[in-house]
Amino acid sequence: MTLGSVISSTLPLLRSQAESMMLDTCEVYAPGSGGGTWDDDTGTWTPPTTTLVYKGRCQLPKVNPNAADADTQESQWAKGLVPIRLPARKLDGDQGDPLAVADGHTLVVTSRDDLTFDVRFVVPQTFEKSRQVQCEMVSRDA
Repeated sequence: MTLGSVISSTLPLLRSQAESMMLDTCEVYAPGSGGGTWDDDTGTWTPPTTTLVYKGRCQLPKVNPNAADADTQESQWAKGLVPIRLPARKLDGDQGDPLAVADGHTLVVTSRDDLTFDVRFVVPQTFEKSRQVQCEMVSRDA
């Protein structure tokens, strides 16, 4: 028996444990094609239609996003990468597939007042118990 085979046989239990800690909910969208439209009559901009990639559980860890301050002259904004965890498989009640989340998608944590992130890169792992997605966050007065 090798360590790899032990981890492989234990992986379903590890995934269940990781999923039990995913208490937040999120939606992930792929950007739409085209450039959106401007309505001269109403003076409103309609962005391109997006496609839902995944809707379900996620975990927003407590982290310091390595803030890099940028002075907007009105207030301070903090910007940094945040690792958000998604299930490593589709769970009952989920829509879409968490494994389809990719760079360039938008992730919205719906359980946290629609906190919005841009997915910068996905970190694939051997023996994945959860999918780690590195997201860029911009939050006011962080």
